[in-house]
Amino acid sequence: MAGRAGRRGLDTTGMVIVLCKTRVPEMADLHRMMLGKPTQLQSQFRLTYTMILNLLRVEALRVEDMMKRSFSEFHSRKDSQAHEHTVARLSRRLAAMEEVETSGQLSDLPEYGRAVQELQETRRMLQRRVAESASGLKALAPGRVVIVNNPAHRNALGVILQLGPCELAAITGKTLRVNAERILEDVKKRQMPRFRSDPPGPSAVQAAQELLRLAEGGAGGLPRLDPVGALQLKELAVAEGAMRVRRLEEALPGFQCVQSPRFPQQYLRLAERLRLRAELEHLRFLLSDQSLLLLPEYQQRVEPPRPPAAQSRLFPLLMVSTYQAGRKTCSVSRCRV
Repeated sequence: MAGRAGRRGLDTTGMVIVLCKTRVPEMADLHRMMLGKPTQLQSQFRLTYTMILNLLRVEALRVEDMMKRSFSEFHSRKDSQAHEHTVARLSRRLAAMEEVETSGQLSDLPEYGRAVQELQETRRMLQRRVAESASGLKALAPGRVVIVNNPAHRNALGVILQLGPCELAAITGKTLRVNAERILEDVKKRQMPRFRSDPPGPSAVQAAQELLRLAEGGAGGLPRLDPVGALQLKELAVAEGAMRVRRLEEALPGFQCVQSPRFPQQYLRLAERLRLRAELEHLRFLLSDQSLLLLPEYQQRVEPPRPPAAQSRLFPLLMVSTYQAGRKTCSVSRCRV
């Protein structure tokens, strides 16, 4: 079987009719055809110099527009309409928000917000590098106490049961003796309707009590694992990130705005504005030509890299002329660099 059922980007389902000219296929063959794994489709769209020149002749169609219509860009552009609606909704929400107060003691609140944002981004980068390293995976074994930071939990203590996607603010040097398999089995069991009202098992209760005891002492008092010293990550980006984190953590208490009694309310308002702006910036990037997967290849075609001066050789240069004799002409020529 070949082809597709339904129109790409328009239909969610399609109808397939098997025309049996000779014999009816066996049930196993039909089952494999209907439920088997489909062949992975790969786009055959290629940017060539001839295609670029032909598109440049047409003023109504840009090269970027043709790339957007290709199958290679389909999966990344299929949510464009939803992104546009989200951008409009977030823009209205941002415009309706109250302005952040930045007078008096709160005069350095915007700088404080940018410092916190930089600290969070640097920590996320370090956690990604730690999770990608062998020593980091070894440190994130069951029982490791971590500080979790997500919409449901802000700077809350947690314990690793198994590796999975999670927004970690820090990895502490503390470990607990936990029965991870027993706790996971208990959680899975209590997700079933008939056991949903059952209390947590002894292993889960013991782990929760240990975390509560540590939290009463303050999560900030727990030692953090240094990615450079403790985990022996010697990459330059990791070393610079660790130094930046220490510098920002030392600088934050010195801001004047933290002394203001209105700081908690105004900072929450500022953080929400920064979050909305970051989300808007990301969505606008996805809608722009800069997010096209084929854009680097197109730029390489139009602006080929110059060779070193000592290695002069022939390079194809894309020459686009202006209007001549009432029409737009384009040509490809080779020029010695």
